[in-house]
Amino acid sequence: MTASDTVVIMGMSPYATPADLWYQKVSAEQLDETIPMWIGKSMEAAIAQKVIEQTGEQWEHCEDLYISDEYPWLGATPDYILRDETGKVVKVLEIKTTSNGGDWDEAPAPYAWLQAQTQAIVMGCEIVSVACLIHGRQPELKTYLDLPLEQMVADDIIILSKEFHECLMSLTPPSGFSNKIVSKMYPTSSEEAVEISAERVQRLKELKAIISELDKEATDIETEIKNQMKEAGIGTIGGKPVVTWKTSDTTRVDITLLKKMYPDIAKEVAKTTSTRRFLLK
Repeated sequence: MTASDTVVIMGMSPYATPADLWYQKVSAEQLDETIPMWIGKSMEAAIAQKVIEQTGEQWEHCEDLYISDEYPWLGATPDYILRDETGKVVKVLEIKTTSNGGDWDEAPAPYAWLQAQTQAIVMGCEIVSVACLIHGRQPELKTYLDLPLEQMVADDIIILSKEFHECLMSLTPPSGFSNKIVSKMYPTSSEEAVEISAERVQRLKELKAIISELDKEATDIETEIKNQMKEAGIGTIGGKPVVTWKTSDTTRVDITLLKKMYPDIAKEVAKTTSTRRFLLK
């Protein structure tokens, strides 16, 4: 388990559940690098240089995956490490970039702090630092230096990561699969019929009825607001913009025209995909 994994395992990730992570691990699913990830990697060295200038400490860039001697299921690749005169790692530095500074105030964002805590456990040190470049109209670099390893949090990380590792080794999924992951696990259907929970089906019908009613109400209100705005692109309350309704252009391939004018090309580039539809009777 890496430091990024512990964020998910501890329930601190807004993007994945422990069950999602379990499926990713057992299926060896490869995740593509996103634009935010690319920006973070590109800016890492520059941010580290600012931290070096601020602290006067000679941080060392780290690319290797370290495995904990005491907790061999835990691993980490800190962004930067600081060694003492004997070569022992005494501090780790976690570097982040974000366009949303809402989670970065008096303390680092919980997910970044938790990653740094995991790295400290693996590296056998007790001090962590976190730096984050908040990019946008007014870029700002926030640094949180020499934070202690919190032993109670460390204990939770060790216990929960070990439990998760045991789930992986036994191929036993934790609870909380997302709809997306379940669809990936069972991509095709058969003609088999199985008994399911009548209680859960009934509850699902009730919830969908409520959602449908709320969706209709929301659509009616949206239509009313649009009618108030007419040609205006911005709606305000007390002079403050609260809604926009602006023209945007989208260019797409006209499939019908493509098939009519270039049937051979349309056939060559056509792609067939299979999906499963979930329908309540």
